[in-house]
Amino acid sequence: MPRPGSTVPSNIPTRHLYRHLLREISYLPPAFSTIVRNQARHQFHQHKDERSHLKQRLARARTSLRAIKLANHGSASHMLELIYKAFGRSGRRRRQLVSRFVVKSADPSASDSSSLEALLELASNVDKRALNESDEIPRDTGSKTAKKNHAWMDNWDKPKLLQFLKSQKTVQTDPGAAINWQGKPIRRIDEDIHVPDQATWGGKPSEVLVRAKQAAWWKRIANKIQPPLGKGEWELLEKLSNGAQEQPEWRIPSRRTPAQPLTDDADEAESDWHWEEYATQSTAFLEKASAARAKRYFGETTSSPFLGKPHRDTLSDRWFRRVYREVWQRTCYMEQDPNTLQYKFTWGAAPSKDKLPPPDERQQLLFEGVDAKGQRLGGEGEQPAKEP
Repeated sequence: MPRPGSTVPSNIPTRHLYRHLLREISYLPPAFSTIVRNQARHQFHQHKDERSHLKQRLARARTSLRAIKLANHGSASHMLELIYKAFGRSGRRRRQLVSRFVVKSADPSASDSSSLEALLELASNVDKRALNESDEIPRDTGSKTAKKNHAWMDNWDKPKLLQFLKSQKTVQTDPGAAINWQGKPIRRIDEDIHVPDQATWGGKPSEVLVRAKQAAWWKRIANKIQPPLGKGEWELLEKLSNGAQEQPEWRIPSRRTPAQPLTDDADEAESDWHWEEYATQSTAFLEKASAARAKRYFGETTSSPFLGKPHRDTLSDRWFRRVYREVWQRTCYMEQDPNTLQYKFTWGAAPSKDKLPPPDERQQLLFEGVDAKGQRLGGEGEQPAKEP
């Protein structure tokens, strides 16, 4: 049986690699396995007829298969990375959510259908354009040179983004919510922070320089945006952070039993000592699978003092509960008031002190025989209570 972290052979057919990948994704938690499966299918079907960069894409697929195998066999770091990518906190899905979030929404005041169709077409084409590509749609602000440079900023809803950045900064600086936001926090929310007061030779800075400084600031701040999710997905994260992972609906599916040989011929053949291999190869290479580190990885227990603690091949429900809570605190959903057209962002809350889990039986033994203040209950060492 190959190790979960072993390198996938490069000579495996593409169809077999695709099937192995889908089978391994089916063992992920149901809360986000559908998202990971759809992304894998999209990547394979999108480039099925392209021959360019084939080796790089197959290498990326083998690396993804290895990472998902490690996540299913108890690797906390790989499972955490998959959860971040599935819920749009990093990776490709975060990029897609940000590209949809920054664009201006359709103006409800547009009366004619042609203006509305133009805005909807502009919103649908945002995913096809990179965030740093220029848009050739003519604008009525500034000179011709300024319009050609960084014209993509005119398609961004800056008031909405500034309001969202202030909301995200408030959550990031909350001392009661100790979560890992990964990366540099948001500091000053001002697109003109790097615009100089005057040009190098005096006078007012040109509009080209101002737009260049503003574009550089928006590109940096876009990498820090944690885009909103839909309300249904946000509520699912809330349920998972409160223990829904333990319910049968969201429990991790069990792995299928591997095939076993019908006869014992294979076991007898493996028990024989093949001296030819030891004569042609090093002993360290041949006995690598029986090393203490490999046995600990597979969870084998022996009486050897060098084996150490066996590897845990599953992640506990408590670990998932903590991770989902952290992701929920880094996620919000957006609502818009139909009357005032103002946006409201609702973020996940930090765990309340009143909802702390009760101590188990082993923890209760530590405080057996003492009161809430640490005084012994009864016995010779009890101190008399002081009169008020």
